[in-house]
Amino acid sequence: MPSPSAKGEGSQAPGAPELSEASWGSFHSQRFQLTLPLPEGKAWRIDDHREPELTARHEATSSRIVLSVFREDDLMNRNKCREAAKRRGLVSDEGLSLVADEITVGPEAYDTRIWIALGDPTAAGRPHGGRAPTTPAAPAKLMGHVFATGAFLRTCLFFHFTTEVPQGGSAEEAVLSHRLALARTKILGAIRLDPPRTTWDADAPKEKP
Repeated sequence: MPSPSAKGEGSQAPGAPELSEASWGSFHSQRFQLTLPLPEGKAWRIDDHREPELTARHEATSSRIVLSVFREDDLMNRNKCREAAKRRGLVSDEGLSLVADEITVGPEAYDTRIWIALGDPTAAGRPHGGRAPTTPAAPAKLMGHVFATGAFLRTCLFFHFTTEVPQGGSAEEAVLSHRLALARTKILGAIRLDPPRTTWDADAPKEKP
């Protein structure tokens, strides 16, 4: 599969709808003090209350985002934050094939590692190359991931975007590649952190639908 590349609108493949960039929304998390941009903003189902992490699901494209910001006792860096995310059960390397790996700065001053991978980490150890067996009820899927772990002082930021397309030819791979590039550059790459709050009752950005 080719490395993800940013495009305005990816190819449309039967059974693999694109994440459209025609309309955008955003969700502000008061808990994590950041704003998450979302293509087709109203189509996402967001839960920022019931679990330790924020989760957002886009049913039409089988896409999901898991986002968390957490503090540690020690001064952290991107690698320590990745290990901390593993201890929390947020990261697994099993069953994944690495596509791209980069070091960057962002959001803002976070020291961040971003890696893109293919595969199903829940399927490690089972036959069919880590994919669910192909049956009429459960056709084979190709799953892609964008992971990021960032560190700022004693704070870690974790981001995981995952999406699926039917296992097929180059058209499906192009759709998957576009979704991953979109998640890397325009979702993860455009997260905005709240300004520091100097008092307990300082105004915070309002959530948007």
